[in-house]
Amino acid sequence: MKLFSMPSDFKKSTIDEYQKINNTYPNSKIFETYGNITKGNIIESGRALNQLPQIDLTDLSEYIKYCNDRNIKFNYTINAPHILNKEFTKSGLKSILAFLDDLFKAGVRSLTVALPSLADIVMMSKNEFEIKASTLCQINNANKALNYKNRGFKRIVPDESINKNFKKLRQISQ
Repeated sequence: MKLFSMPSDFKKSTIDEYQKINNTYPNSKIFETYGNITKGNIIESGRALNQLPQIDLTDLSEYIKYCNDRNIKFNYTINAPHILNKEFTKSGLKSILAFLDDLFKAGVRSLTVALPSLADIVMMSKNEFEIKASTLCQINNANKALNYKNRGFKRIVPDESINKNFKKLRQISQ
């Protein structure tokens, strides 16, 4: 079966269309959509905020419920390449943990993360998130992939530079 993870536009009509596609093509499935809030977000993503829909935690919670009711998961992206070293300060750590609590309460169960230090914080939080390594991690060989796997990451998105290098992709997947 071919599985697809699609960027979110946070429109319920898009989820309805994904559900129609899933019902029409039994060998393919849009199993997940991904994105992040733009209002009240303390950890940004790899995408420019001015190009994203204006979404807050309440909107996110409603959207996740709508997705779940249609058997489509949601993956929250906290894959900024840096967060100004907030993760290394006492107040930054406290605000990150509180933000993770808020995301969990909103229904988030899966996170895409670019920073290993942030992944460590996610793992030490009281919430049980599945963590996916972002393409921003630049995982382009089996050793890097194994390092992320050993750190507790459940999925990886390989570096874009090897998308068609099937030898490396096979090595990574073993």
